[in-house]
Amino acid sequence: MVTKDTKLPYDRTQLTKQIKDLDYKEIQLRDETWYKKAGVTFFLGKEIDTIDNTHGSPNIILQDGLKIVEI
Repeated sequence: MVTKDTKLPYDRTQLTKQIKDLDYKEIQLRDETWYKKAGVTFFLGKEIDTIDNTHGSPNIILQDGLKIVEI
């Protein structure tokens, strides 16, 4: 998963309810271990620049130049 966010996914509906005493762990959807077991790789704080599908398998190039091959 490529995202500009710098944190793992969280429950945005709970964000406004927790804003005063924000504890990110309380609004996080899943912990990092769950994502690892599910085979989800995160690229946090990143943006996609190009998706190249010329060879039938998408190659994703991030704005910082990192190339992700066969997700």
